[in-house]
Amino acid sequence: MGRPGLNLEQTRLLLASAERFTDELRQLSVGRPDVILVDADRLYSGN
Repeated sequence: MGRPGLNLEQTRLLLASAERFTDELRQLSVGRPDVILVDADRLYSGN
């Protein structure tokens, strides 16, 4: 369900953390192109 006039097909959930993500969350995000985990290394290195 979305709002009229908005295309949400490519919406992503971006989660940011200055610390580490749990192993469980990392495993859950594998294969989920709609979930992006950004830790400090990724934030500053761009990878």
